[in-house]
Amino acid sequence: MYISAKDKAKLIRKELKNKGITSKQVSVRTDNSCLDSSITCTIKDLSVPKELVEKIARRQEHLYRDHYSGEILSGGNTFVSVSFDWEVLDKAKEEFRHLAEAIKPGLLAETKTHEVIFIDGHWGKISCKNKKTGEATSYIAHNKHAIAEALTLLKYQHGITVKEGAA
Repeated sequence: MYISAKDKAKLIRKELKNKGITSKQVSVRTDNSCLDSSITCTIKDLSVPKELVEKIARRQEHLYRDHYSGEILSGGNTFVSVSFDWEVLDKAKEEFRHLAEAIKPGLLAETKTHEVIFIDGHWGKISCKNKKTGEATSYIAHNKHAIAEALTLLKYQHGITVKEGAA
């Protein structure tokens, strides 16, 4: 049975609402092209777990693929994307700009459940590893702007604040 992107967006909004997430926290928009459609979820409240929004939204994604090559075929696809509102993220990372300039490679923070490590270099990254599961979330950290963004997401998505003088 065919479900339009507009109706899929309504299902996403309804499920988000059931999880206590409002339209002021996450915007869900649709767009249609000639043959395909897309649903864009924009997180406007950084404390809303991106992983949860992706899990809910991805259920409504539908891609027709070639059975042999795996290539996405034209027509009837519904693409889904989830991202943070960049203006909100840019404003929030102001808090960490000074720290991003002073940060050094090594262990940045450790809690009972997570450890955060900064690996410097051309392909620098900040990795947040769950001690129990071993799963890690990595953030690009190749310059002070990316480091500030990573520190912001650590605070709002993982509840981990890196303190002054870390590493």
